[in-house]
Amino acid sequence: MVNYLMKKTISFFLFLVLIACTKDTPQFTLTINATSGGSVNLSGGTYNENENVIVVATPAEGYQFSGWEGDASGNVNPLTVTMTDDKTIQATFSRTQYALTVNKQGRGTVSQSLIIAGKSSTDYVEGSVVELNAQPDTQWVFYQWSGVASPTVNPIELLVDEPKTITAIFEQTYDDIRNELNSFRGVGKWKIRPRPRISSKSSQDCELLSIIFRSAGSFTAVTSIATVTGQYAIESNNSIQLSIGDMPYGQMTDIVLTDNYIGFSLNFASGCSLEATGDKDPTFDENTETEIPETVRIIANFEDNVPLNYYGFNGVYSVRTFNPYQTGINPSTHVLEIQNRGDLYEGVLLAPGQRIDMRDPNKQIIQIDFYQETAQEVSVMLKLEYPITDEFNQAQYAVEVMTTASQAGWQRLEFDFGNRRVNSFPHENDPLVDLSSYNLLALFIGNNTTLTGTFYIDNIFGGISGAVIQDTDEDGVFDSIDSCPDEAGAVDYGGCPPN
Repeated sequence: MVNYLMKKTISFFLFLVLIACTKDTPQFTLTINATSGGSVNLSGGTYNENENVIVVATPAEGYQFSGWEGDASGNVNPLTVTMTDDKTIQATFSRTQYALTVNKQGRGTVSQSLIIAGKSSTDYVEGSVVELNAQPDTQWVFYQWSGVASPTVNPIELLVDEPKTITAIFEQTYDDIRNELNSFRGVGKWKIRPRPRISSKSSQDCELLSIIFRSAGSFTAVTSIATVTGQYAIESNNSIQLSIGDMPYGQMTDIVLTDNYIGFSLNFASGCSLEATGDKDPTFDENTETEIPETVRIIANFEDNVPLNYYGFNGVYSVRTFNPYQTGINPSTHVLEIQNRGDLYEGVLLAPGQRIDMRDPNKQIIQIDFYQETAQEVSVMLKLEYPITDEFNQAQYAVEVMTTASQAGWQRLEFDFGNRRVNSFPHENDPLVDLSSYNLLALFIGNNTTLTGTFYIDNIFGGISGAVIQDTDEDGVFDSIDSCPDEAGAVDYGGCPPN
């Protein structure tokens, strides 16, 4: 009985203590807010005195947590709040800011215009779109940006989504596109920048992709549908005339030129025109040029622009003359007239001023424009020959291809030295030699027959290595066929004074 009363007494006592403690523990209210640009994990509530509450601030995309305000300070995140009183705290957020550093090379200025969002000091908040506009000084040109995906676009719109350093590169222009030797300063390959502005007639021919200027005065223009090779002539300090033979191809005017940049207006003879800018290809070397097909490399076109020695032999008479049949595929002004007089093995020796190199197996073709009056079948042989050392050893250095001309008028004959060549007599059964560094062409019309008649050839296309053959005594006869390379003055076809 005593034990029972004691247990009841103790239980009642503990109950009274618990009630007393509950009434004596203070409670406080916590209010939590967030500015725009982020959120917090709690909105607040009632907590016992000294209770710890953990608050986490989470910024939205494009924002950063700036710190706490109200009854909290600093930028510790997460924040531990100890409840010692009623408290109100606020998480603050701001737009992320990144530095945009703009440098320049050369002479010019760069303006910055904010299109979207704002700027604080030198930093832009994340997501800002900034327009950069490069303005060159006089006699300078804006070349490109470094540090952007589209380096040649100006002005350019730049999204600020991280710290960025951009450099505007300016280059000084030449007052004259001619150098001290009156040659074109822009020799080399120029890659045209995308989307040239096409005006007047809309044509794919106006979509210029690249253009090559060679030191010997030839050019090659590559459009989306054709590759054209011709000649260029400087007309003034900022203009160039392009032609194919005596036919105009186009005129480049308002040329702006630096070491790495070209800008120009191009008016094609076809009627269309464009404004173009381009960048120099630093890897291009005209002496090892392989990009342009061999079949458009010109060996001769008889317009005086490509050095060429030619001599008839064994009865042939040959002379450069006006083209009497400017029709069909060949409207050129000048051609080579060949008069066969009926002797066996009569032909024409053609000695270009550069070595003929067709080692590339995909480009071992020479093409010649050929004219005959009537539609007869005429065998035409073309030989590639090494330099003539003497008349007895000449044949061992030659390879040849035979084809047939069968139609009247101008036709293009193709001589496939990759698949159809054979060694010339008397070495028909010897192994074939490679097709590098030949100096001569020999053309036979009606080979080994007594064919008579007048024929014309023009526009010989094929491999040119770029290695120039010298004319040591400057007598007009290349050393490759000059038997007297140290004797200048009046000479016969072999380069020696006539007997």
